[in-house]
Order: sequence, then C-alpha cells, then structure tokens
Amino acid sequence: MKASYQRAWDVGRKSGMTDLYYPAANCLVADVALNAGRRGWRGFDREILDSVQQGLKAKSGNDADFWSVVGAIELRQYRALAARKLASEKGPLERAYQDLRKRVKATRMWGSVYDTAFLVFRNYAVRASGREKDAANALHRAVADVRSAGWGAIEAPGG
Repeated sequence: MKASYQRAWDVGRKSGMTDLYYPAANCLVADVALNAGRRGWRGFDREILDSVQQGLKAKSGNDADFWSVVGAIELRQYRALAARKLASEKGPLERAYQDLRKRVKATRMWGSVYDTAFLVFRNYAVRASGREKDAANALHRAVADVRSAGWGAIEAPGG
C-alpha cells in the first residue's frame, strides 16, 4: 500500500500536479499503520506531510467538504499516534468525530472512515500498551459507533 501510494505521489509531483492530497494522505495512513508505536520510527516524510496539510488548507473554509473535515481529524489523530500521545487526544478526537456525524449522516462515507480507522488503530493497539492501547481501542469503537449510528435509519425497500 505504502509503496503504491508513494509512487502515485511521486508521479503526480514529477508531472506537475498540484492536488496530491489523496496519495499523500494514504501514504500517511500506511506509515501510521506500519510504524506508529514502533521503537525507532523517525516519523512522517516531511514533504508528504506538507502535501497533506496544503491539501487540507486548500479545502478549508467555504470549500470544505466531508473528506476535508474528516481528513483534518485524521491528521490530528495520525500526529498523536506518531508521537505516542493518542491518550491525551482521545476526548477531542471522539468529540470531533461525533460533531461531524451530526452534520453528515451518509453511512457509505463513514464506512470508508471506519475502514481506515480499523487499519490504523488495530495495528497501533498491537504495539502500544497501557493508556495508549486503551485509547486506540476506545477510538476504534467510537468510530465504529459513529459509522453504525446511521444503519438503523436506512429504510427497508418499499418501506
């Protein structure tokens, strides 16, 4: 995953593309899933991190959409994971997810957020211990709850 998104980011950069948010963001996801909580990890590639931040900044304000808002939450989460400080960010992250859920109820969109959270939190929880492991498991459950909140609202066919 990481190698594929890294290649996509490199190709886009070399061809002069300016919107490289998605391959860059997926590089961060892969990096966190592979390395967060691992001793000796030096953290994110600075250029890729800058690309994600620029992409989010470009989509903020009046141009914000679900993906840019959830992307900002996820970026905060990835930084906390990289710094092994997820426990101190757990409350604000849970509230941010719940806040966004109040505004956007599209279950299919939340499914993608859950899939990414599953990959990231489960891998981190395996390497973490104590409060960090507890925070990863709690945030994984919180994202699952946010995602599943819309399942009951879906009408059955013909109903």
